[in-house]
Amino acid sequence: MSYKVESMRGEITSFKSERKELEAELVALRSAPTASALRQTIKELKTEIATLSARLGPLRAGTVTPVSPAEKAAVDSDLAKFEKMLQKRKKMFKELSELVTESGEQSKKDLWVSTNALACMAFSSCFCPIA
Repeated sequence: MSYKVESMRGEITSFKSERKELEAELVALRSAPTASALRQTIKELKTEIATLSARLGPLRAGTVTPVSPAEKAAVDSDLAKFEKMLQKRKKMFKELSELVTESGEQSKKDLWVSTNALACMAFSSCFCPIA
């Protein structure tokens, strides 16, 4: 009887290890994409390639006029001008908000809430979430 019990215990451990191996294999198979999903992905990628190739056609043919260096320089100078303006406005806003919050009457969060509410009241058709 004890021999039979020992042999069955051995079988149980071998079955458990085999089950673990099969479960690991099943997890690996389930994580892999299916053939239909791969076909769909390939189809989407082919349409994307066709779209991009159609957009590249005029560029390869040379029918598109490139941007002249003068136009590029003008745009770059405008960009630099607007970036400077943005930095100045940020600095002015920071100084102004520090002056308002320096008195201790309002925190920055309260200041934003009150200014947003005032801005909403100024417009008759307000879509502002604070009202």
